[in-house]
Amino acid sequence: MRALFLSVVPIAALLSGCRPDDFARPAVATNATRQNTCCNPDGDFPHLAGTFFVQTFQGQLMAFEEDSIDAVMTYEFDRVDPLRMNRLVERNIFGDPVLEPFASGDSFDLGSVEFGISAEACEYGDVRCDIRIEIVGRRKDDGRLDVIRLERTFRVVNDCVLRPVDPGDIDISLSRALTGSDASWIVEAIHGRPMFAFDLLEEDAPAGVPTRHPDARVVARIPSANFAETVRHGALVVDLDAADIERVFTGAAAPFAVGGSAADHYLPVPTAVHAVEAELSMQPGTYALCWQVLDGEIPGRLTGNDDLEYGLFLDHTQDPADGFVASAPFVFDPRGGASRWLTLRHAGGDRWRAVVHQLDGDGAAREVPSAARVIVTDRVVFWVVPVDEFSASTTLFVRHGTFWHRGDFGQLGGDWAADCTPAQDGPAYFIPLGGEASDRPVRVSPR
Repeated sequence: MRALFLSVVPIAALLSGCRPDDFARPAVATNATRQNTCCNPDGDFPHLAGTFFVQTFQGQLMAFEEDSIDAVMTYEFDRVDPLRMNRLVERNIFGDPVLEPFASGDSFDLGSVEFGISAEACEYGDVRCDIRIEIVGRRKDDGRLDVIRLERTFRVVNDCVLRPVDPGDIDISLSRALTGSDASWIVEAIHGRPMFAFDLLEEDAPAGVPTRHPDARVVARIPSANFAETVRHGALVVDLDAADIERVFTGAAAPFAVGGSAADHYLPVPTAVHAVEAELSMQPGTYALCWQVLDGEIPGRLTGNDDLEYGLFLDHTQDPADGFVASAPFVFDPRGGASRWLTLRHAGGDRWRAVVHQLDGDGAAREVPSAARVIVTDRVVFWVVPVDEFSASTTLFVRHGTFWHRGDFGQLGGDWAADCTPAQDGPAYFIPLGGEASDRPVRVSPR
């Protein structure tokens, strides 16, 4: 990391044309005024954004009575948060700095002292820091107090500033290459920042193995349609304010506005964005982003008797009494155990339809209004789900489901493909919702 250096040097080395008595006094100078850094929001905090040294030399202060010298530094950031000033006490055996808070107006030792500017978060761009150093001492020759002053301004610049991402600036191919995921650019557009550790948000799903038909009487098979087999899935919990919703979903240039294709905005492939049939407007709040990546490209239009459905099956209690009960012979119905599910279905000759069902207390499922959105592009089905539409909960349990057939549901010998991730005969995955921090990244984990 490049450091800023502040040093106390003989003024004769810097200035000319000075009064004769000036050459007997030390002065302060700096040879850098800018610190560039790249703050990683998925890294550890506090994050060290930059360091600088203040150096004083006893030989240059011989005109002062030794026990009278005091060095003080005052400073002011033009933004209170998220930067802090620290003094580096030492470095451990790994070379990592050990920091202690340094308040404006505190004294520091003579010699060489290293200071560090730490960031509590990455939401800073170009921050100015005004520093004033005063070395005060009593002169030996006449006993009067003398002050050596340095006033400098330097900047801490976050080259990876987390400004809202302009969808037009997203390089989709690069995002996919860096993260290994087809869904990363959608997350970046919604979340409004680059995703540095996307592997924490996604996990591989079993692929190329036989999957079960919802009807236990139908023999399991490897999916014959690659757009029906989930190969990766992921989740992220975010807090979206009114500006975020307008930027991404409702504004005039929003990339994921409901209706038709967003290709005219910036996308290289047609992207459909659907609201549910009983649509509610999106409101500021906490949203769960849940997505599945398929093994093949999702067909834009089906013909004939083809029928394709993608689903997100959610539960917040894991209490069997609260969930959908699958009845024989449909024991592998992906709705089993879910209390709420979102489906996106496309039948030949019809349009895509998104609906949300909620399980009533009497065990009956009914269609309910929702502010959920579903984005379909290339190989990705991406759900945006308002958390406040669920009962009070700190956890969501999740399964992704797909089912494709040619009109007979695969029960009369016709072709079919199905996938439930995780499988119905195993544990669901869970998304933790608790905690005070916004933009909570989560690892999708089995339970």
